[in-house]
Amino acid sequence: MSLTLPNRIGLGLCLALLAFQAIAIVYARFTPARYFCWAPYDTQDRYEVTIEREGLTLSESEATERYRFHSNAWQQHSIYNLLNAIEQYETSYGIEDGARITVTYSRNGHPQEVWSYPR
Repeated sequence: MSLTLPNRIGLGLCLALLAFQAIAIVYARFTPARYFCWAPYDTQDRYEVTIEREGLTLSESEATERYRFHSNAWQQHSIYNLLNAIEQYETSYGIEDGARITVTYSRNGHPQEVWSYPR
């Protein structure tokens, strides 16, 4: 049975999509952020974000409004997703603010680590 042109195009698009997904999954296994990784990410990160701007520390509600996520919470994703989101905000929308950000986090109850921006 021969495929018609529309069927070949559809098959080609499906194969391209599957290939992209496979490449994204393999890539995600070797990067800390793991945005496209479909495998379960079984860590829990407890974090606290402190934002200092113009000598004042932003309140939790101001920080939530700034980044659109809670500044003192936990997540089941890689902590690098959070750190990437903060860095992207600070290098675009918040570039003129001169804010100093400190993220204190603990992965699976292990000792706390600290990440700062600017580095």
